[in-house]
Amino acid sequence: MFVTMAVDHLLTSFILLLICNTGFSAEISVFVKTGDSVQLDIQTQELPEFDLLSWRNDKSVIIVRYIHESREVKLHSSYKDRVDFNDETFSLTLKNMQKTDTGFYTARTSGESENNIVTYRVSVIDAVDAPVLTVNSHWSSSDSCTVNFTCRAHDLMINSSYQNNRCSPEEVTSQINTLILDCSEESIICNHSNTVSWKIDRINITQLCGGFSAEISVFVKTGDSVQLDIQTQELPEFDLLSWTNDKSESIVRYISGTKEVKHHSSYKDRVYFNDETFSLTLKNMQKTDTGLYTARTRGESEKNIVTYRVSVIGES
Repeated sequence: MFVTMAVDHLLTSFILLLICNTGFSAEISVFVKTGDSVQLDIQTQELPEFDLLSWRNDKSVIIVRYIHESREVKLHSSYKDRVDFNDETFSLTLKNMQKTDTGFYTARTSGESENNIVTYRVSVIDAVDAPVLTVNSHWSSSDSCTVNFTCRAHDLMINSSYQNNRCSPEEVTSQINTLILDCSEESIICNHSNTVSWKIDRINITQLCGGFSAEISVFVKTGDSVQLDIQTQELPEFDLLSWTNDKSESIVRYISGTKEVKHHSSYKDRVYFNDETFSLTLKNMQKTDTGLYTARTRGESEKNIVTYRVSVIGES
């Protein structure tokens, strides 16, 4: 145990000596998009006393030299129009970065000793290409919708399916690029990204699936009333809005231009239609009223807005 402690002590002493003599500093990784600028800070407010502070790259080019006594700043000829040096914070800003600028950048002070203050590993990366979302096939009916599609970018690809308001989120990665697939009730979204940029492609599900709308289950006691709301504040432009049941009966029809409301003869005394919210209230519900009720608009296209599966339960 004593020998182990002695070896550990010697190793620690060696590392401290190495740091003191070489001015060792840890690397900080930075990613920058091709054509953009990057600011490199010295990461400390307590610099050792120095005569000269410099920023250099790993090609032995001294990009900037700052002479402490005269406060003179000298730039390397190949960087004159591409850098800004702050003589108060000692930060270096590199402009219009290109892939050939990828590498190490080190701030170093020279005085009684040489000290590396900070080293950056700078990686210059191109912005990602826009992904492409392709529909391979789709099928829809009044109560279901399936879309088969491919999300593709660079050398990455995801094949998936959207079924009845959902798909499985997926993610694939290749080196620094990531392709992410996600879905909402309105859209399929394909996101291509890396550490410096991201781009998306999106497909509107409502356009593909046409009249499809998910079902909402509602239970109502025999003899009671039930209110069916349209569940959205953003209706498409329409000429006619109707509530229909699964017996192909148009319970109520609302004509947008004249604001006229027309009731089916068998429902006249059993329904209330709100011509502002477009909700439908069905009264004195019986077990024979169990079924599907759909709000639908007709204009440039026909769209199912919402479908309710109403179950009437209890004694009749």
